[in-house]
Amino acid sequence: MSMPTRAFVLAALIAVPALTGAAPRLPIMLLDGESGGPWHKWQLTTPVLKKQLEETGLFQVDVVTAPPAGADFTTFKPNFTAYRAVVWNYAAPDERWPAEIKTAFEQYVTNGGGVVIVHAANNAFPGWTAYNEMIDVGGWRGRDEKAGPRWFMQAGTLSSDASPGPAGSHGRRVPFLVTMHNATHPIARGLPKAWMQQGDELYANLRGPGKNMTVLATGHSRPENEGTDRDEPLLMVLTYGKGRIFHTALGHDVNGLSSVGFTATFQRGTEWAATNGVTQKVPATFPTADTVTYRADLAAMDPDFEKGLNRLDPPPPARAASPFAGTWTITGDVAGNPVNTVCTLTVDAGGSVGGTCKVLTGDTKSTGQVKDATLTFQVDVAHQGTDYVLVFTGKTESPTAMKGTIDVAGNGGAFTATRQ
Repeated sequence: MSMPTRAFVLAALIAVPALTGAAPRLPIMLLDGESGGPWHKWQLTTPVLKKQLEETGLFQVDVVTAPPAGADFTTFKPNFTAYRAVVWNYAAPDERWPAEIKTAFEQYVTNGGGVVIVHAANNAFPGWTAYNEMIDVGGWRGRDEKAGPRWFMQAGTLSSDASPGPAGSHGRRVPFLVTMHNATHPIARGLPKAWMQQGDELYANLRGPGKNMTVLATGHSRPENEGTDRDEPLLMVLTYGKGRIFHTALGHDVNGLSSVGFTATFQRGTEWAATNGVTQKVPATFPTADTVTYRADLAAMDPDFEKGLNRLDPPPPARAASPFAGTWTITGDVAGNPVNTVCTLTVDAGGSVGGTCKVLTGDTKSTGQVKDATLTFQVDVAHQGTDYVLVFTGKTESPTAMKGTIDVAGNGGAFTATRQ
């Protein structure tokens, strides 16, 4: 998917009308205090999120900062029930919270409390079953196929891929097109069918239970930016008990948060999670399919603002190619039936395998995963009117030689392969 030339438009300030005679502001908890690493700077992004919500005139935001790793959690007892919604700018490992805090949050959501998941909050608590049902898809912190399949949109339909491998990946932070899939949901109503997001991380390979989510928007994860070539979920809504959850995978840093597209969907998503409705109008400066628009006042909240409003990540450092990447001539046998093919395989940074294999009917797609120095990939073939899936599992013996096993519908075999 080529990236068309985009026009960049600077929206200096968004005028938000004052609300006169309005109902009291809705109390919102903004939870922060930890992330999975220094790349998610919650100390910088929390003030931006707070400003975005409070400027609408709809919300009163209290920042609740959890203790850091190794601190005493006995006095940390957030009063979730005092708030209409909890916004998560927080990503802690499983062991961080005592069971009583987790139980209190589960009860809060079950009884109707709203939840907003922002970007790396979907990295949190990989082993907390209820939390993962609330977010439905997540990445990193050791998540793999045990967390659930990968979820993505294909031809407008929510689809899954249960093949093994780690959860979570992204390419460089560059602008990308966001495509809406549900024009009738209150959050999405009035938004353009497609719009550009300011330079941001486009999360891919997210895994999870996927029980009841509705995908509002996706972004295409482009192969030329270490992507999956799939339409990855970016804006989602779902329910847990009586609680409503809005999940945005956008918003890596202040730069990404400053996008008018992020700002408006975050504000609208929080109102929906808290009230089951959206009263806010779509900003006149909302981005289009050809323009990026961002808020200079929000971008300036980053201490590095003067280094450039639209900073992009540098190209990733060169890394050693996977020993399985390349073109292989494969010879094998399954239950007396010869298997001969030539496969050209690619392996991305997360170990996901793609490529093609030559079969009697032409080229067919191959997919798989590299894990613990073992390659597993599958090829769909047709033989005498019946479709089969050949699953190859192998290890390299040298830079140019590989051998392993073949499985076809429970019938085992073996193969050897030579790199061309």
